[in-house]
Formats: sequence, structure tokens, C-alpha cells
Amino acid sequence: MAQWEKAQRLTGKHGQLLRELYNTYFPLEARHYFADWLEAQPWAELDPENAQHADIAGQLLGKFLDLIDEKIQEETADHNAFLLRHQLGNVCTTLRIRYGNSPLEFVRMVKHCLTTEADLLQMEEKAGNAPGLDVSPHQSTIDSAIHHLRYMINEVENDVKVLQQKQEGVVIQTQELWSVSSAITRYQQQQSASDANSASSKEQLRALVKGKTKLEETLMREADALVAARKGLYMTTDRMLHEYKLVQDIVLDEELMKWSRAQQLHAVGGPPPGPLDQLQIWCQELADIIWRCRRQVQQMEHLKSHLSVTDGPDVELNELNLNVNNLLCLLVTRTFILDKQPPQVLKTMTRFGACVRLLAGGKLTVYMNHTEVQAHIINEKQARNLAKENTVPVKAEVSGEICNNTKVMDFTKATGTLSAEFNNMSLKRIKRPDKKGPEHSLAVTEEKFCILFTSKFSMGSGELVYSVRTISLPVVVVVHVNQSPAADATIMWDNAFSIPGRDPFIVPDSVSWPEMAHALSLRFESINHRGLSDDLLSVIFSKVFPGQAEEPSTPFSWVKLYKEALPSRTFTFWEWFYGTCDLVKRHLQPQWQDGLIAGFVSRQQAEDRLLSEPYHDNFILRFSDSEVGGLTTAYSMVNPNTGAREVYHLQPWTSRDFTVRALADRIHDLTELRYVYPNIEKDEVFGKYYTPPASQQAPAPSSMGSGYVHTKIIVVAENGPRPNNGNGFDSLSSPPSVAGATASGMSVASPANMAMASVAASAIKMDPSSGSPEQAQMAAAGQMAAFCSPTSQAADASAAAGLPTELMPMESGINLADVLNMAGMPSDPTVESIQDLLDLYTQPHE
Repeated sequence: MAQWEKAQRLTGKHGQLLRELYNTYFPLEARHYFADWLEAQPWAELDPENAQHADIAGQLLGKFLDLIDEKIQEETADHNAFLLRHQLGNVCTTLRIRYGNSPLEFVRMVKHCLTTEADLLQMEEKAGNAPGLDVSPHQSTIDSAIHHLRYMINEVENDVKVLQQKQEGVVIQTQELWSVSSAITRYQQQQSASDANSASSKEQLRALVKGKTKLEETLMREADALVAARKGLYMTTDRMLHEYKLVQDIVLDEELMKWSRAQQLHAVGGPPPGPLDQLQIWCQELADIIWRCRRQVQQMEHLKSHLSVTDGPDVELNELNLNVNNLLCLLVTRTFILDKQPPQVLKTMTRFGACVRLLAGGKLTVYMNHTEVQAHIINEKQARNLAKENTVPVKAEVSGEICNNTKVMDFTKATGTLSAEFNNMSLKRIKRPDKKGPEHSLAVTEEKFCILFTSKFSMGSGELVYSVRTISLPVVVVVHVNQSPAADATIMWDNAFSIPGRDPFIVPDSVSWPEMAHALSLRFESINHRGLSDDLLSVIFSKVFPGQAEEPSTPFSWVKLYKEALPSRTFTFWEWFYGTCDLVKRHLQPQWQDGLIAGFVSRQQAEDRLLSEPYHDNFILRFSDSEVGGLTTAYSMVNPNTGAREVYHLQPWTSRDFTVRALADRIHDLTELRYVYPNIEKDEVFGKYYTPPASQQAPAPSSMGSGYVHTKIIVVAENGPRPNNGNGFDSLSSPPSVAGATASGMSVASPANMAMASVAASAIKMDPSSGSPEQAQMAAAGQMAAFCSPTSQAADASAAAGLPTELMPMESGINLADVLNMAGMPSDPTVESIQDLLDLYTQPHE
């Protein structure tokens, strides 16, 4: 399919760009009616910059004009084609005038149009096949528009050259006219002096006068043509500047603003804003185009100053000059940005850094002189006043003193980056606003400041001096780390809910609950690498608004976040949320990321979930409602007094507790906790986090050869019911993997009996680790008897084995053959009672 046939199917922004392409550079009718011929020519082999290709270019232009003339003749007989003949006639005339003397420019124009067509087709195809590409929706539009602008500035530069040639021709003809006029004057003076009036003298005089008249007529035409050429050039330049402004507005007001907002949202957990490479490319392309345009406008002014063919000032040229300088100024001042923000909670006398960058600097750096950047701290009111001014004040009002606040901008040739990186700034002194009046009743941690960066760019020969400034995101200044949590609240609210383009640093007093929930989840995810589900956020909502239905329109105010205490609590929502987030960050991140911590679950929800399970010994880890920065454990087990299954809650553990013993080790210590809800063996999921036994750890250098017996801390539940006999099991039920299990040669027993038999078997298989084999065997037998025998026998067996006599039995009726079988021991028909088992396994080793 021919390229033009495909191009006619372009829609949307790509179709609009195609229409603008031919409206600006090449008549659409010429492209349409002569598509096959245009696409068949060897344009790729021709170089518009190579003068040797001028003859071939002239032949192609001539052939194209002939084809247009032939088309006009073909349509002569068709009375309905009058409009087409008229349009094609205008096309032919325009091309002859514009490219008749410069056929290589005709080649440049056609190549540009065909190449842009192909680019638009490729963009359309890419957009259709890969809608998920991570690019700006404006990228193809901007790229294509900059391509157009480059072609236009080339056209302007070429037109300026043509204008210069025309003006030089007018100057030469003016000199000829002056010479003829001087000759006529001399003849007239000679005739008057000699009173000679010969026929030859009169003839010569008439010839001179006639030549003068022709020169004047020619000069008048050339002068008119020169004026028309100037007007046409002004219009072309003005049109180019209009299109340039549209592209620059998209880059600065949309793309750069979008990047700046992403940079701010990243501070509360949003995705990173991405590199500035593409924005820098666009800004540098725009800088190159507008600087070249400025040079051409200066050249126009130069030509006009050497030959003025109109009376009075040239208003259009003056407007062009003003427009170019304004656009250049806007580009320079708006692309002076903070690539790296300073910390938003700033502590006095603490080192911090930042980096400023001029996105357009790569192309303009050759025109700049030595550039220095200064940093100052200002308060919110000063920042607001500064935003109202169009210029940077000579000496801005500041609110403190920053050490190492001056840096020279460096140009990195490899990346084309012009930047100044501050690595060692320090806030030496801070001056807080006057707190007189109700409008100044903010707490210290609610006061917003910012870092103001200023510089002055001198370009060209010094005739252009641009004062630039940019401010950081708001910062809160603290003098002690204890103020950081409250300062974080101020920063989080500002970053999450500020509006782009606002006056510094205005934020709403209240937002909707969905907005607040999204911000909380982003913050939690950014710090702990796992966000908050809708269910968890619903629990948070019920904590702030107890008894209230969750509605999207529910407002969540700054006061509720930061100032009001939670219902029935002595702390605010932010203190509770920040403490929880900090606890996870410091001690619980791996388990939180693995999903082992349920998190924001209410006490009632935890109890309902545990009691809904058919098996007990499950536990849930949740964030405490009553303790700031606390983690509590809800677990189910049988109450030995009532025989009913109940849910118990451990006292919350805080950061101080986890500093002493980690969460996984605490879970391992507590025999009451067996299964992570729902029914997941705790060792399977927490085992990788357990601290290895001392025998598997390399001894510390200080303890080697010390002769001391090592100790360790173990967590024990002091109050509440304990598992029967201290073995971790009760008599109601067990997980499906144990309950109801049977094996060949074993009598069917209750799940509890089966579990006890397993433990007894393990006791028999104990490998002696200390003492004599006889002592080890007696300890094993006594341990087994303590689990399996009636109470009287258990006491005797425990005493004989040297075990605590307070160990109580669970159930009698264990089949002893089953115990031996599970222990991997040979069956013995003589073993019929506990006493037989004791007699057998308390015999000394031979």
C-alpha cells in the first residue's frame, strides 16, 4: 500500500499533525494528486546541502511543475473542476516563486514532508500495538512538532539569505541610480557653463535621463519586492514563533509540571518521577530553535538598519524581537529546577544536600558566562510574596542562615547537563515567624519553610541577563528528633494534597476519605514495601469514625489527622499510625512483607476469625489499638476450667521488646502459639527467622574460653491458661493432619491420645546428651510415663526420673504398643503396663 494511502487513514492527533504539515510546508492538493510520482523519486539520494545536486533538484522541480500544468489542462474541459484548476494554479505559482531559484530547498521540503509522514505512520502503529508503553501521551506530538519547528527555522534562515540577496541587489541598483543621477547633474552643469547645446550632448543627456527613469522604475519594483519579502519573512517567523509557543507551553506547563508533581508524590510513596532525560532533550531542542530564531531576527534588524525602505519604525519587527526574547526568557527561567530535593524535615546543624539543574543549559551553555547559584531559607509568607513578583529581588528576605550555600554550575559534556550540586549545606540558624495574632497559632512542627535557589545567567555579549529562581518543596525545621513524627504529618499532608501551581504552601483543610486512604497506603508501602488493602483501610476508618458507615464523601480533616485524640484514647491518629509504621520499619518488615502479620485488624475481628476456625491453637498478629507502636497476638485455646474454647490476647510488644528478642523467636518460645491463622504451622513460615541455637553459632571472641555457662532469654506467657502438662496440647482437637490419623497395627485412639503417643515416642528416642546412658534412659522413661500414665504412676515415674513432680498427666488409656511403634522400637509382648515399660527402659545399657 502506498504511503499516502496509509497516511490518509491517520486519525486523532496524528491526523491533525498531517494536516498541519501540508498546510504549513506543502500544498495538500499537490501531495494528493501527485502522490505516486512524489513517492517514486530518489529523494533519499539527494542532499540539500550538496550544491552538486542542484541540477538534479532543478530537473525534479521542473518536472513537478510540468505535471501540475498538465493536470490543469486535463481539467479544462470539466466545468465542475474550476476550483481545482484555480487551486493547482496557485500551487504552481507558489512553488515557482518560492523554489525557482533554490531547487535544493524544494528537495529539502519534500524530503521533510515524506519523512514526517512515515514518522506519523510509525507512531500511529506503535500506539495501536503497544498502548501500555510508558511514555508521555504527548511525546509523539512534541517530537513531531519539534521536527516541524526545525524545518521552519531552516526555512527562516534560508529566507533571510534570500532577503539579504534581494537587499544587496537593491543597494547595487541604488548605487547605479546614484551614478546616473550624478552623470546627469554633471552634464547639466557642463552645458550651463559652456552654453553649448550640441545635438550629441542633448542625446547623451536624454539617454541618461531615460536610463535613470528605467532604473527608478526597476528600483521601485525591487524596493516593493523587498518590502513584500520582509513582510513575508516576518509573517513566516511569527507563524513559527506561534507554533513554538504551543510546543513550549506543552513541555513547561504540562510535562514539566507533571514531573514536578510526581517528584512531590514520590515523597509520600508514589512511583518515582522518572529521569529528566526526555524533558532535557525537549528543552535543549527548544533552546536551540529559539536561539537560532533570535539570531535571524537580529539579522533582519541588521538588514533593515542598512537599508530602510519605509518611513518610521518597523512595528512588526519590533514585536518579533520582543516575542523571541520573552519566549527565551520563559524557557530559561522555567527550566531552572530542583533535580534533587533537600530533606523535607530539616534539623538544625545537620548536613544536607540538593541539586539544581538548567534543563535548557546544554544548548545555551556556550553562550553563558560564569554562573553561580546561592541557597537561602525563607518562610511560607516570604515564599508567597516572592511568587507574586515577576523578578528576583536583589536581596531576598530570608529566615535563617545556611552554611556552604554557594555553588558554581558545572557543565557535563557527556550528558549535556548544566547543574550545581550542593552536598554540604547546613542550617546554622532559623528565624521563626512572629506568632502574634490568631493567624499565627501554628505549632513549630506546622510551620513551613523552603530553600530558595537563585542565580543570574548572562548570555551572548552580556546583552541578555536572566535572573532565575526556584524553591524547594516545603520543609519543616526541627531542633530535636522527637519533633520528627509531627513534622512528618505536616509534610505528608502537603505532599499528598497540594495542587500544582498553587501559591506557597496552600493546602486544603480537609480531603475525602478515599484520598486520605490512598495517601496512607502509599506511605505505608513506601516505607515497608507492602501497602494496605481495602479491608485494612476500613479498619482504620472505623477507628477514626467509630459506628459510622464508610462513605466516599466522608471528610477527613487535618485536625483529625494531627490534633484530635482518637475516640477513647489519649493519642492522635497520626501518633498511632506513625508509631505502627515505624515499628514495622524497625523490626517487622520481613514478616509484614510475607503477609504473616494481619496488621490493622480490630480486636473483635481477630476473635471472630479465630473462633470461626474448627481447630484451635491458631494465632493472629495485629497492630495494637491501645498501644502506640505496639503489636499484639490473639490466640485461641481451651480454658481448662470451663472446657470451652476461648480467645486470649497477649500484652502488646513494642520496639523496646523487639530489641531484646525478635518477633520470630518470641513466637517460637510461646507453646500456646502453634498455627498462624488459618492453620499454618508456625515453624514453616517463621522458621527461617528463628535465631539459630547456640551450638550452631560461632562463639563470640570475648566469650571463648571464659568458662561461663551461657544463658538466653525465653518469652513465657505469665497469666492466662497454659497448655496441659506444659506440652503445648489440650484435649479438644488438633489440626487435620493429626486428628483421626490411624496406622496399621495401631488401635484407634482419640486425637489427643495420638498426639500424646507421638510425644511419648519422641521422649523414648531421646539421644543422651549428658550424664550416663542409664540416667538418660530413666529421664526418657520418666518423661514418657509423665505423659501417658495415671496420676499416681506419673508422680512416681517423674520422681524416679528426676523430673518436676508437678507435671500432670493428660489422658490414660494410651496403647503402649502404639507408643513403641511410633518410637521406632521393637514391639515387646511383655510390655503390658506402664510399670513394664519403666522396667524395660530403665535397665542399664550393656
